[in-house]
This record gives sequence, structure tokens and C-alpha cells, in this order.
Amino acid sequence: MEFFDRNSLDPGIFPNYDESNEFDYFRTRMGHTHDIRHVLIGFGTDVVGEVGVQAFDYAQIRQPLPAAIMGIALIKSAFARPELLGGIVRAIADGYRLGKRAKNLFCVDFEEYYDLPLEEARQKLNIDPVNPKIQAA
Repeated sequence: MEFFDRNSLDPGIFPNYDESNEFDYFRTRMGHTHDIRHVLIGFGTDVVGEVGVQAFDYAQIRQPLPAAIMGIALIKSAFARPELLGGIVRAIADGYRLGKRAKNLFCVDFEEYYDLPLEEARQKLNIDPVNPKIQAA
């Protein structure tokens, strides 16, 4: 619960799922646990942080949507916000590396981790979070 309190998250936000349809369950659960992945991985909620989480997700589940989001962010920043380009490239590299090393978070029952201190949860999930100072540089 400590990481929920520290990051103003509410663990009661997750609905009951219809587990009879595995794909719908997975898709819904993936969306509803997005903010938890931000907290565990250590990426912020700015553009660079969002791209980092997408890279992490891609490393874990190899679906086209995270790859498309990363590509769009790269193209858009190259033309509209070139000052973000270096941070986005680093976030993609860091997120992908973290995603490959970590336990697959799409198979984790996060409710089992709510009462653990954040660092203990990260250790059990094999997550060495990104350093936000490095990401911002």
C-alpha cells in the first residue's frame, strides 16, 4: 500500500473481470494496471515516461500497439519537439532492457503486492527502476 499512498493511487479502482473471455480480461487488466507499472518501473507520466512504459510493455508482450506508440513518439518529437528526442530514445532503451529482465507483469497478481514496501515489491518482481535524473538529462 505504501507505493499507492506515495503516488496517490487507489487500489480499489480495479473492476471485477469477466474471466470467461481471456482476451478481454487481459486487455482490460493491461489498461487498468498501466499506472502500477509506472510506479514499479520508475518512469514518470510525461511523454518520455509514457514511452518508457510502452517499451517495457513491448519487451514483455511483443504486441504492436506499444511499438506503434513508440514510433509515433519518435516521429512526432523529431518534428515538433526535438528537445525530447534524446530522452525518448533513452526511455525506449531503458524500458526495453527493464522489461526483458523483469518478471512478466502481465501475469502478476498485483493485489498480492499491495501491502509490501515498494522496494520489496520491485525486488520480488526483478525490477531495477530507472533513475529519473538520468531520464531527464
